Amino acid sequence: MNEELQSLNEELSTVNSQLRDKVDELEDSNDDMANLLASVDNATLFLGVDRTIQRFTPSATRLFNLIATDVGRPFDHITARVDDPELSRDIERVLRDLTPCEREVSRDKEQWFLRRITPYRTADNRISGVVLTLTDITQLKRAELDLRNLTASLEQRVSENGAQLQHERNFIGAILNTVAH
Repeated sequence: MNEELQSLNEELSTVNSQLRDKVDELEDSNDDMANLLASVDNATLFLGVDRTIQRFTPSATRLFNLIATDVGRPFDHITARVDDPELSRDIERVLRDLTPCEREVSRDKEQWFLRRITPYRTADNRISGVVLTLTDITQLKRAELDLRNLTASLEQRVSENGAQLQHERNFIGAILNTVAH
């Protein structure tokens, strides 16, 4: 009986040691994930299939009225600081079709973001919600606007110069016609 107890005790010690190692690994992974999420400058929200907030990055609080206790709350109860009237519809579409969705959205037409919604897939390939990310593209949008303005200005100058050239051609043609007669 003592031998059996000792054998069971050794097995329990081995299992307990393995479990402790797994818990340590899980803690390290959780620490890594927390540090990764804290260091990402993109606003990221993880929503469940029921559209409840599962997790979010600190930068998401700049674009959504979020606090730590909002985890578990319905996303529809949170107000956004970006102009995005299609957000709820796009979340539903991604959950239904499992196809990622991208859209450009703005904050008071001053700051621009690329908003992307993708299905959240688990390791066993189940869909357990969506991942919503917003990446600041303000500098790109400003460069695009500057390029459009420059293009319009150049087209205007070419048009004006073309009209001036045509006027000069007509004038030279009139002179040549006069000299030829």
